[in-house]
Amino acid sequence: MFAEKPKRKSWQNMVMAVSMANLALYSLWTFLEIHTNSLLSQYENESPYPATYLAMLVFFLGTSLVFHKGLNWSQAKGLGWRLTGKLVIAVGVVFILNSIRQLLRAKTGLEIFSFSYLRSQLGWWGGVPILLGMAGAFLYGFARFRQQLYATGRVFVHLMFPVAVFHAGWVGYKLFTDDYGPVKRMDPLVGASTSEHRVVFVVFDTMEERSSFSHRPAGLQLPNFDSFREKSFYGTQVYSPGARTQYSLTAFITGHRIEKAVPEGGNDLWVTFEGEQHPERFSNLPTIFTDAHALGMRTALVGWYHPYCRMLGYSITSCHYFSANEPNEMRPRKTLGANLSMFASRILGTHPKYHPVVGAYQRILEQAKKDAANPEFNLVFVHFPIPHLPGIYDRKSRELAYRGEAPTAEEHFWGNLALSDLALGEIRGAMEASGVWENSSVILTSDHWWWHGEPSNQIYRPDGTLDYRVPLMVKLPRQQRGMAYEAPFNNVLVHDLMLDLLRGEISDSNSLSLWVDKKKGTAPLYPLIKTNIYG
Repeated sequence: MFAEKPKRKSWQNMVMAVSMANLALYSLWTFLEIHTNSLLSQYENESPYPATYLAMLVFFLGTSLVFHKGLNWSQAKGLGWRLTGKLVIAVGVVFILNSIRQLLRAKTGLEIFSFSYLRSQLGWWGGVPILLGMAGAFLYGFARFRQQLYATGRVFVHLMFPVAVFHAGWVGYKLFTDDYGPVKRMDPLVGASTSEHRVVFVVFDTMEERSSFSHRPAGLQLPNFDSFREKSFYGTQVYSPGARTQYSLTAFITGHRIEKAVPEGGNDLWVTFEGEQHPERFSNLPTIFTDAHALGMRTALVGWYHPYCRMLGYSITSCHYFSANEPNEMRPRKTLGANLSMFASRILGTHPKYHPVVGAYQRILEQAKKDAANPEFNLVFVHFPIPHLPGIYDRKSRELAYRGEAPTAEEHFWGNLALSDLALGEIRGAMEASGVWENSSVILTSDHWWWHGEPSNQIYRPDGTLDYRVPLMVKLPRQQRGMAYEAPFNNVLVHDLMLDLLRGEISDSNSLSLWVDKKKGTAPLYPLIKTNIYG
């Protein structure tokens, strides 16, 4: 495209082809950059696998080869080859221009560079004439200033060649040096567990005691939670271990309150326990799953946010993680073919167009129902992304993917609370259908209350109140009557609670009440509040 005469200059064409491929694949470089960010890949996305980096190199080399062939053909003697080559280059230039559009949108924040935004503002009938006008202006400018554009394009592409070399080298470096998670194994359990004890532990992210029960908004109905509470042991003054998910979930799993949690790449955490000075790798610590494994019990985990399966999968019988930050199909994959397909979908824009939180919720719910209803699992650990915002449920229309403008953020939160109630109903229904509900212990709780803004020494709810309480409800096997426990205690005790339930050391509400009486003094009452995500 950038040669004025059909003369082969293969080595120059290769330089230009590599540089053009780098520009055309901007969205894929950005994808890898985001997914190798320690913080984002730990808590929001998923780190690349070796096959992901290898697929990027294959995609990059393949695209470079296509551009190289196109440039060579465009300089051939035969008219047919020249036309074919120019067509290949023209299509490539479209992808390059789209990459420049994406870059401008990312750097400037201007929505005018977003096709979806223009369509939402102007509609198809308003947007199409504008796009046609822009295309016409481009074609006119190209015809009018072709030689100048050729020269400018040639210089620009050559200047970008070092960036292409850097990107290729960076991916190769990451392929061989990345931390792909702990390489650990545990002896597999032989045969089914002989224990009759089962615990289903469910965390509803950001569910708080205040708006769920003691100060529930008028008109908000939570029939499944209310029914569950009527026949369970429940604490009225239970405080979360921390103000953030990474602290509380890690505390639930290890049984210790967390002072710091610093990502180690996207596959592990450096964890510092309260009162300790030296951090330890999360994957090396004893957990509720290693403890259950030592008892000869089978475990299942379904969750989001933490990369559970990469950090702890070696100790869990069945592990499923789902990202709420992007469609599940667009995450890094474990095989070369799956990554190539995912990259192609990103380039062509054919990837699924659903709300990622909706997708995560639906997948977690379906897997949680299967695992909770499966009598082969003694411990089932579930972490839902709701009622945490964004709002994905309209409780009035009873529809998912709620995109309408709610009057307040509170209305979005109430909608997600109603959806959490429905999720509990579905899990209970699945367990009842398989005959395991009555004989299972079921624990419902939350990782932290609903707070607003950035943490300080005190974290307030959106309405300005200060209430750190979270629900804790425990249904014991064959329990028929509820019991309210009024004394305050910290929720870090649920680790030991799960373990003692699996051991069969707690038989009824009275013994559970005595158990809490004994344990509550072993942990500080109020949550550890950190001013930043790293602790």
